[in-house]
Amino acid sequence: MDEEGWTVADEIETSRLAELVAIERLIADSLDGWADRVSGHPEAIALVDRLRTISRSQQPLEPALDATAGLPVRAGSSLPGVAGVSPAASDVVRQIGQVALAAAFACEAAHQTARLSGDGDTCDLMEARLGDYAATLIDTRRVLPHVVARELRHAGVICACGCPACSIGLCGCIRATSAMTEVGWGGEEPAPTEGLVLLGPPRPGSQLAKAGLDEGDRVLAVDGDPMGRNADAQAALRRHEVGDEVRLDVQRRSGERVEVTVRRVG
Repeated sequence: MDEEGWTVADEIETSRLAELVAIERLIADSLDGWADRVSGHPEAIALVDRLRTISRSQQPLEPALDATAGLPVRAGSSLPGVAGVSPAASDVVRQIGQVALAAAFACEAAHQTARLSGDGDTCDLMEARLGDYAATLIDTRRVLPHVVARELRHAGVICACGCPACSIGLCGCIRATSAMTEVGWGGEEPAPTEGLVLLGPPRPGSQLAKAGLDEGDRVLAVDGDPMGRNADAQAALRRHEVGDEVRLDVQRRSGERVEVTVRRVG
Protein backbone atom coordinates (compact mmCIF):
# COMPACT_ATOMS: atom_id res chain seq x y z
CA MET A 1 0.00 0.00 0.00
CA ASP A 2 1.43 3.40 -0.96
CA GLU A 3 1.50 6.58 1.11
CA GLU A 4 -1.95 7.63 -0.08
CA GLY A 5 -3.34 4.34 1.21
CA TRP A 6 -3.99 2.82 -2.22
CA THR A 7 -2.69 -0.49 -3.44
CA VAL A 8 -1.52 -1.19 -6.98
CA ALA A 9 -4.59 -3.40 -7.36
CA ASP A 10 -6.81 -0.42 -6.45
CA GLU A 11 -5.17 1.71 -9.11
CA ILE A 12 -5.51 -0.93 -11.81
CA GLU A 13 -9.11 -1.68 -10.91
CA THR A 14 -10.04 1.99 -11.00
CA SER A 15 -8.36 2.44 -14.38
CA ARG A 16 -10.24 -0.52 -15.84
CA LEU A 17 -13.54 0.60 -14.32
CA ALA A 18 -13.10 4.13 -15.66
CA GLU A 19 -12.38 2.75 -19.10
CA LEU A 20 -15.48 0.56 -19.07
CA VAL A 21 -17.65 3.40 -17.73
CA ALA A 22 -16.43 5.58 -20.62
CA ILE A 23 -17.21 2.86 -23.15
CA GLU A 24 -20.68 2.28 -21.74
CA ARG A 25 -21.40 6.00 -21.69
CA LEU A 26 -20.29 6.20 -25.32
CA ILE A 27 -22.63 3.33 -26.18
CA ALA A 28 -25.55 4.98 -24.36
CA ASP A 29 -24.87 8.34 -26.02
CA SER A 30 -24.59 6.73 -29.47
CA LEU A 31 -27.71 4.55 -29.45
CA ASP A 32 -30.14 7.12 -30.85
CA GLY A 33 -27.74 8.12 -33.60
CA TRP A 34 -27.07 4.51 -34.48
CA ALA A 35 -30.81 3.81 -34.58
CA ASP A 36 -31.32 6.69 -37.04
CA ARG A 37 -28.52 5.50 -39.28
CA VAL A 38 -29.78 1.91 -39.53
CA SER A 39 -33.38 2.90 -40.28
CA GLY A 40 -34.73 0.53 -42.91
CA HIS A 41 -32.47 -2.35 -41.88
CA PRO A 42 -34.53 -4.56 -39.52
CA GLU A 43 -31.61 -6.79 -38.53
CA ALA A 44 -29.44 -3.80 -37.63
CA ILE A 45 -32.34 -2.16 -35.80
CA ALA A 46 -32.73 -5.34 -33.75
CA LEU A 47 -29.01 -5.24 -32.95
CA VAL A 48 -29.22 -1.64 -31.75
CA ASP A 49 -32.38 -2.42 -29.79
CA ARG A 50 -30.66 -5.36 -28.13
CA LEU A 51 -27.73 -3.15 -27.18
CA ARG A 52 -30.18 -0.54 -25.87
CA THR A 53 -31.88 -3.16 -23.69
CA ILE A 54 -28.51 -4.33 -22.40
CA SER A 55 -27.46 -0.76 -21.68
CA ARG A 56 -30.64 -0.02 -19.74
CA SER A 57 -30.62 -3.25 -17.75
CA GLN A 58 -27.00 -3.21 -16.65
CA GLN A 59 -26.20 -2.30 -13.09
CA PRO A 60 -24.40 1.07 -13.23
CA LEU A 61 -20.66 0.99 -12.68
CA GLU A 62 -20.47 4.58 -11.48
CA PRO A 63 -21.04 3.67 -7.78
CA ALA A 64 -18.10 1.27 -7.91
CA LEU A 65 -16.00 3.92 -9.57
CA ASP A 66 -17.13 6.58 -7.07
CA ALA A 67 -15.98 4.28 -4.26
CA THR A 68 -12.42 4.77 -5.50
CA ALA A 69 -12.76 8.49 -6.25
CA GLY A 70 -9.59 10.42 -5.63
CA LEU A 71 -7.29 7.51 -6.31
CA PRO A 72 -4.02 8.83 -7.72
CA VAL A 73 -3.43 7.45 -11.21
CA ARG A 74 0.16 7.98 -12.21
CA ALA A 75 1.05 8.97 -15.75
CA GLY A 76 3.58 7.26 -17.94
CA SER A 77 2.27 3.72 -18.03
CA SER A 78 -0.60 1.95 -19.74
CA LEU A 79 -0.91 -0.07 -16.55
CA PRO A 80 -1.34 2.65 -13.87
CA GLY A 81 0.99 2.56 -10.89
CA VAL A 82 3.05 -0.35 -12.21
CA ALA A 83 6.70 0.51 -12.46
CA GLY A 84 8.91 -1.49 -14.79
CA VAL A 85 6.06 -3.00 -16.79
CA SER A 86 6.13 -2.19 -20.50
CA PRO A 87 3.05 -0.58 -22.02
CA ALA A 88 0.66 -3.26 -20.99
CA ALA A 89 0.86 -6.38 -23.08
CA SER A 90 -2.83 -6.83 -22.35
CA ASP A 91 -3.49 -3.56 -24.19
CA VAL A 92 -1.64 -4.93 -27.20
CA VAL A 93 -3.67 -8.14 -27.08
CA ARG A 94 -6.87 -6.13 -26.90
CA GLN A 95 -5.79 -3.95 -29.83
CA ILE A 96 -5.08 -7.08 -31.86
CA GLY A 97 -8.55 -8.35 -31.00
CA GLN A 98 -10.14 -5.04 -31.97
CA VAL A 99 -8.29 -4.99 -35.28
CA ALA A 100 -9.22 -8.61 -35.96
CA LEU A 101 -12.86 -7.91 -35.16
CA ALA A 102 -12.94 -4.84 -37.39
CA ALA A 103 -11.24 -6.76 -40.20
CA ALA A 104 -13.68 -9.65 -39.84
CA PHE A 105 -16.66 -7.31 -40.16
CA ALA A 106 -15.01 -5.65 -43.16
CA CYS A 107 -14.60 -9.08 -44.75
CA GLU A 108 -18.27 -9.88 -44.19
CA ALA A 109 -19.37 -6.60 -45.76
CA ALA A 110 -16.96 -6.99 -48.70
CA HIS A 111 -18.06 -10.58 -49.26
CA GLN A 112 -21.73 -9.57 -49.46
CA THR A 113 -20.87 -6.78 -51.88
CA ALA A 114 -18.82 -9.11 -54.05
CA ARG A 115 -21.49 -11.82 -53.92
CA LEU A 116 -24.17 -9.47 -55.21
CA SER A 117 -21.77 -8.20 -57.86
CA GLY A 118 -21.00 -11.69 -59.12
CA ASP A 119 -17.32 -11.33 -58.17
CA GLY A 120 -16.47 -14.89 -57.16
CA ASP A 121 -12.73 -14.28 -56.88
CA THR A 122 -13.23 -11.59 -54.24
CA CYS A 123 -15.71 -13.81 -52.42
CA ASP A 124 -13.05 -16.54 -52.20
CA LEU A 125 -10.51 -14.04 -50.87
CA MET A 126 -12.92 -12.77 -48.24
CA GLU A 127 -13.83 -16.29 -47.09
CA ALA A 128 -10.16 -17.14 -46.50
CA ARG A 129 -9.46 -13.86 -44.76
CA LEU A 130 -12.54 -14.04 -42.55
CA GLY A 131 -11.43 -17.42 -41.25
CA ASP A 132 -8.01 -16.01 -40.39
CA TYR A 133 -9.41 -12.96 -38.62
CA ALA A 134 -12.05 -14.93 -36.75
CA ALA A 135 -9.41 -17.41 -35.54
CA THR A 136 -7.22 -14.50 -34.42
CA LEU A 137 -10.10 -13.02 -32.45
CA ILE A 138 -10.73 -16.37 -30.76
CA ASP A 139 -7.06 -16.63 -29.83
CA THR A 140 -6.89 -13.10 -28.43
CA ARG A 141 -9.89 -13.58 -26.16
CA ARG A 142 -8.43 -16.84 -24.84
CA VAL A 143 -4.99 -15.34 -24.29
CA LEU A 144 -6.09 -12.12 -22.60
CA PRO A 145 -6.88 -13.50 -19.10
CA HIS A 146 -3.43 -15.12 -18.92
CA VAL A 147 -1.65 -11.93 -19.97
CA VAL A 148 -3.60 -9.75 -17.53
CA ALA A 149 -2.91 -12.17 -14.66
CA ARG A 150 0.81 -12.22 -15.45
CA GLU A 151 0.98 -8.43 -15.56
CA LEU A 152 -0.69 -8.25 -12.18
CA ARG A 153 1.75 -10.80 -10.71
CA HIS A 154 4.64 -8.70 -11.99
CA ALA A 155 3.03 -5.73 -10.26
CA GLY A 156 2.90 -7.65 -6.99
CA VAL A 157 -0.82 -8.38 -7.16
CA ILE A 158 -1.50 -12.02 -6.31
CA CYS A 159 -4.65 -14.08 -5.93
CA ALA A 160 -6.60 -13.03 -2.84
CA CYS A 161 -9.49 -15.45 -3.32
CA GLY A 162 -10.42 -17.36 -0.16
CA CYS A 163 -11.96 -20.41 -1.83
CA PRO A 164 -10.60 -23.85 -0.85
CA ALA A 165 -8.61 -24.33 -4.06
CA CYS A 166 -7.01 -20.89 -4.16
CA SER A 167 -6.26 -21.11 -0.44
CA ILE A 168 -3.94 -24.09 -0.91
CA GLY A 169 -2.30 -22.48 -3.97
CA LEU A 170 -4.34 -24.20 -6.66
CA CYS A 171 -5.59 -20.91 -8.08
CA GLY A 172 -8.50 -21.31 -10.44
CA CYS A 173 -9.12 -17.63 -11.11
CA ILE A 174 -7.62 -17.57 -14.62
CA ARG A 175 -9.49 -20.75 -15.45
CA ALA A 176 -12.72 -19.23 -14.12
CA THR A 177 -12.31 -16.13 -16.29
CA SER A 178 -11.49 -18.30 -19.31
CA ALA A 179 -14.64 -20.36 -18.70
CA MET A 180 -16.70 -17.17 -18.40
CA THR A 181 -15.16 -16.00 -21.68
CA GLU A 182 -16.13 -19.21 -23.45
CA VAL A 183 -19.69 -18.98 -22.13
CA GLY A 184 -19.97 -15.29 -23.00
CA TRP A 185 -18.67 -15.67 -26.55
CA GLY A 186 -19.74 -19.18 -27.46
CA GLY A 187 -22.50 -20.09 -25.04
CA GLU A 188 -20.72 -23.17 -23.69
CA GLU A 189 -18.10 -23.86 -21.04
CA PRO A 190 -14.79 -25.30 -22.24
CA ALA A 191 -14.47 -29.07 -22.17
CA PRO A 192 -12.87 -30.61 -19.07
CA THR A 193 -9.12 -30.95 -19.20
CA GLU A 194 -6.93 -33.82 -18.06
CA GLY A 195 -6.07 -32.44 -14.66
CA LEU A 196 -5.83 -28.80 -13.59
CA VAL A 197 -2.70 -27.05 -14.81
CA LEU A 198 -1.26 -24.37 -12.56
CA LEU A 199 -1.62 -21.37 -14.87
CA GLY A 200 0.63 -19.32 -12.62
CA PRO A 201 2.94 -19.98 -9.68
CA PRO A 202 1.09 -20.92 -6.48
CA ARG A 203 0.31 -18.09 -4.09
CA PRO A 204 3.44 -17.31 -2.04
CA GLY A 205 3.24 -19.00 1.34
CA SER A 206 0.54 -21.42 0.21
CA GLN A 207 0.90 -25.14 0.77
CA LEU A 208 1.53 -25.88 -2.90
CA ALA A 209 4.20 -23.19 -3.03
CA LYS A 210 5.89 -24.73 0.02
CA ALA A 211 5.68 -28.13 -1.67
CA GLY A 212 7.69 -26.73 -4.58
CA LEU A 213 4.96 -26.73 -7.23
CA ASP A 214 5.22 -24.18 -10.00
CA GLU A 215 3.49 -22.87 -13.08
CA GLY A 216 2.87 -25.66 -15.56
CA ASP A 217 2.52 -28.44 -12.99
CA ARG A 218 -0.74 -30.37 -13.24
CA VAL A 219 -2.99 -31.63 -10.44
CA LEU A 220 -4.41 -34.82 -11.91
CA ALA A 221 -6.54 -35.99 -8.99
CA VAL A 222 -7.66 -35.07 -5.48
CA ASP A 223 -8.15 -38.04 -3.17
CA GLY A 224 -8.10 -40.19 -6.30
CA ASP A 225 -10.90 -38.27 -8.04
CA PRO A 226 -9.88 -37.02 -11.51
CA MET A 227 -9.78 -33.25 -11.96
CA GLY A 228 -11.08 -31.55 -15.10
CA ARG A 229 -12.74 -28.31 -14.01
CA ASN A 230 -12.46 -25.84 -11.14
CA ALA A 231 -15.68 -27.21 -9.70
CA ASP A 232 -14.08 -30.65 -9.34
CA ALA A 233 -11.32 -29.31 -7.10
CA GLN A 234 -13.70 -27.20 -5.04
CA ALA A 235 -16.06 -30.13 -4.50
CA ALA A 236 -13.25 -32.51 -3.56
CA LEU A 237 -11.80 -30.07 -1.04
CA ARG A 238 -15.18 -29.17 0.44
CA ARG A 239 -15.83 -32.81 1.25
CA HIS A 240 -13.24 -32.28 3.98
CA GLU A 241 -13.47 -30.24 7.13
CA VAL A 242 -11.01 -27.38 7.55
CA GLY A 243 -7.77 -28.90 8.80
CA ASP A 244 -8.32 -32.34 7.23
CA GLU A 245 -5.56 -33.83 5.11
CA VAL A 246 -6.13 -33.99 1.35
CA ARG A 247 -4.05 -36.01 -1.11
CA LEU A 248 -3.16 -34.54 -4.49
CA ASP A 249 -1.76 -36.53 -7.41
CA VAL A 250 0.52 -34.17 -9.31
CA GLN A 251 2.36 -34.39 -12.61
CA ARG A 252 5.31 -32.02 -12.76
CA ARG A 253 6.23 -30.22 -15.96
CA SER A 254 9.07 -32.70 -16.33
CA GLY A 255 6.55 -35.54 -16.43
CA GLU A 256 7.44 -36.80 -12.94
CA ARG A 257 4.44 -37.97 -10.91
CA VAL A 258 4.40 -37.05 -7.22
CA GLU A 259 1.90 -37.12 -4.38
CA VAL A 260 1.40 -33.97 -2.31
CA THR A 261 -0.53 -33.88 0.94
CA VAL A 262 -2.14 -30.64 2.07
CA ARG A 263 -4.70 -29.60 4.62
CA ARG A 264 -7.93 -27.90 3.71
CA VAL A 265 -8.01 -24.22 4.51
CA GLY A 266 -10.39 -21.51 3.38
